[in-house]
Amino acid sequence: MTAEKRWSVKLSDIQAVLLECKDCHSTNGFPPQRWGSIPYGCPNCSNARMPENSLEHKTLEAFRVGLLDAIKHAAVLKFEIRFEFDGSTETGS
Repeated sequence: MTAEKRWSVKLSDIQAVLLECKDCHSTNGFPPQRWGSIPYGCPNCSNARMPENSLEHKTLEAFRVGLLDAIKHAAVLKFEIRFEFDGSTETGS
């Protein structure tokens, strides 16, 4: 028998969305309800830049808007949205 550890997170459990720079590993955290805009780039280094009309920026903006809408309308949905994560690996953060 194999035991698996998994984490299930409801929308209401999300305390922050973290954006970590892949170059310097600086992290920006935004509470979902107050995440007002997508940052242009990393505030710590000049390597991670994301122009406003780039595919990366548009994709992240669509995620931000979708997440905010899902949180806002969660009470009227006929089901609960959950995210599931593998709990067997520690990230060290």
